[in-house]
Amino acid sequence: MQLNTIEDFSNDFNDYYEKTKYQLTYRLSIAVATMLLILGITFIILKEPVIYLTAAGFAACIGFVVYMRLTKKYKLAAILFTLTGSSLSILTLLTIKDAFHFVDPLWMLIVALFAYFTLGKVFGNIILITEFLAVAYYLIFNLNENLELVEQLSTGELYSLALNCFLCAIVIAYLIYQFLRRNAFAANSYRKLTQELHSKNLLVESQNREKTAMLKEIHHRVKNNLQVITSLLRLQTKDMKNPESVNHFKEAIGRIGAMALIHNQMYQSKDLDRIDIESYLQSLSKNILSSYTLDIPVSLNFDIKIKHFDSDQIVSLALLFNELVSNSLKHAFKHKDQGIINTSIRKLEGSKIKFIFNDNGDWVQPKSNDSFGLELIETLVEQMNGSIKRNIDKGTQYEFLLDVQSE
Repeated sequence: MQLNTIEDFSNDFNDYYEKTKYQLTYRLSIAVATMLLILGITFIILKEPVIYLTAAGFAACIGFVVYMRLTKKYKLAAILFTLTGSSLSILTLLTIKDAFHFVDPLWMLIVALFAYFTLGKVFGNIILITEFLAVAYYLIFNLNENLELVEQLSTGELYSLALNCFLCAIVIAYLIYQFLRRNAFAANSYRKLTQELHSKNLLVESQNREKTAMLKEIHHRVKNNLQVITSLLRLQTKDMKNPESVNHFKEAIGRIGAMALIHNQMYQSKDLDRIDIESYLQSLSKNILSSYTLDIPVSLNFDIKIKHFDSDQIVSLALLFNELVSNSLKHAFKHKDQGIINTSIRKLEGSKIKFIFNDNGDWVQPKSNDSFGLELIETLVEQMNGSIKRNIDKGTQYEFLLDVQSE
């Protein structure tokens, strides 16, 4: 038997369960009908009044067999078998005044076990409790009378009692056998499923290791290619005479460096799909500081309450941060003894975050509002479905509401 998934295992096991329930109901109906026929003949010989209930049980079992042969269904027959068997056993125990009631609890046990195996725990518990109450009533009110009758049993009646007990023992043994067989099937199926899942897990782990190694190599190569680009841009700036053009190239180099750092973080990370945002921004800010020559110390403070960002969304945030820090270093601290830059990121409802960036400087207003830096900030915020608020009362502060996936 090939079990490819847990669903296959469940379906196959359920099919087997339904098949065994049908077989059990069908075979037990035939077996009990045969036993009741034998007991009926015995009771006729002994002229026992219980023959009428025995005949009713025999007729019911024959009816169940015919129904199952015609419909190929077992559930209705199982319910009727349980209710009929339990009712007849209880009636025999409580209404017939003879000495054969010591075997009735065995018939009740057969019915209860059958109900558990075919109809489930709830139905089985109901039958078992009902039969337990009947037996309790018998023990309290009728037991003494039957004990007195035991000594009056004839040899034929003793043989009949022994035969009844023997037949009940056979049925109980058969029910236990079916239960053990079903458990063995379940254990065997589970063992095969476990072995197959273990093999597939090993294959998946191997494939994941290969893919992880490949992705790390891709990130490593992208980082190297970006570094080659920055090196080429630096070489090209050496031949430039126009300071403004040189600054533009330096800004481009900084932006490329921000992206290269992302791929470097991905290469070094165990989880390729997420980046530790605080660690990344700290590394990025150090790289930006090292590319600017300032006469004053600059302190960068981080208050970040979000651990990770998805890798496909960190690029926009990184470029935004790079642009803000670069602008602060270029424009904010010309008349300051010390520069302070604060960065705060908070999680809001859903996928929203609040990103606050401020410094203690006085930004030099750009000559035109359509400068590339401001345009880039607006574009990046738009990509993240965000909004901007700017405050220049005390230093310069940007407050962004952004829509990103974070953790």
